[in-house]
Amino acid sequence: MHVLMTGGTGSLGNALRARLVESGHSITCLSRRRTGSEGATEFVPDGSLREIVRCDAIINLAGESVVGLWSRSKRRRIYESRIGTTRRLAEWIEAAKDKPKVFLSGSAVGIYGDAGHRELTENADVSHANGFLARVCRDWEHAANPAAWRGTRTVLLRTGPVLDPKGGYLAKALPLMRRFPIVILGPRNSYFPWIALGDWVSLVIHAIEHPEINGALNLVGPNPVTQEEFVRAIAGKFGKPVWGSIPRWLLRLGAGEFGTTITFSQRALPAKALASGFSFSYPSLETFLTTI
Repeated sequence: MHVLMTGGTGSLGNALRARLVESGHSITCLSRRRTGSEGATEFVPDGSLREIVRCDAIINLAGESVVGLWSRSKRRRIYESRIGTTRRLAEWIEAAKDKPKVFLSGSAVGIYGDAGHRELTENADVSHANGFLARVCRDWEHAANPAAWRGTRTVLLRTGPVLDPKGGYLAKALPLMRRFPIVILGPRNSYFPWIALGDWVSLVIHAIEHPEINGALNLVGPNPVTQEEFVRAIAGKFGKPVWGSIPRWLLRLGAGEFGTTITFSQRALPAKALASGFSFSYPSLETFLTTI
C-alpha cells in the first residue's frame, strides 16, 4: 500500500510511519522541513501535493501544537495548519482520477468541549460544544467531509491525550513529577480520556484495514479516568503523595484559555473500535503504568 501522510514527522506521525514501514508499506510524507528519502519514506515539500498522482490511503496529522499561550497569531496557526491542510487534501481527492480508498483525517476529543460526566461515544452531539478547540475540531472535520461525498471512505481521528513515557506530554511531565511535589491540574473529577501510543498506532492501522469504520472514531482507551485518579496512580508509582490541586482560575491566570482547556472533562469511549473487534494492549491505566 502507498500512503500519503501529513504530520508524519511529529511524535505520533513518526511512530505510525515506523509501524507502516515495518508492515511493508511505502510512504510519501509532505513536510515543511525535510526532503529526501529514509528507507521506504520519501519526504517531499509541503507545496508539492499537486504533483502526486495517486496513493492508496491518506493519513492527515498536520497541525500546529496547541501547547502555549493562545495569542491571536497562535490561534491562527492552530486553525490554518489544520483546516487549510485538510481542505487542500479534500480538493486533491476531488480532482484525482484514481482516488484513494481511505482518508484518515485528524481531529481530537476537544470537539466534545467540557462535557462533565456524560459518556461520549462517536454519536454524541458536538454542535454546541464550548471552547476554541471545539470550534477548531468541528471545522477540521467539516473540511474533511467532501472526500466522503466523492466516494473515499473518510475516518475522523478524534484523538485523546496520547501517553508515551519517551515522548509527548508524559515525557516532559514524568521528570517533573519525580523531582517536585505532585499536584492535580484543575477539577479532581474531570475525565481524562487517555490512550497509550502503541494502541493509538494500532487503532489507526485497524481503521485503515476495516472498511466498516467510517466517520468519527474515538481514539481513546476503554477506561477513562478522572484527573485525580490519573495523578494519584502516577504518584503511587513513584511512592509520592499528592499535594492537592491547582484551581482552574489559577491555570487560566498562568496560561490563558489553554490552561483551562486542558482540564476540560471528556468521558470519551471507543465504541466504534470495540464494536469492530479492536483489542487494546493497554486497556487500563494500571497496565500502561507497567511501561514507566
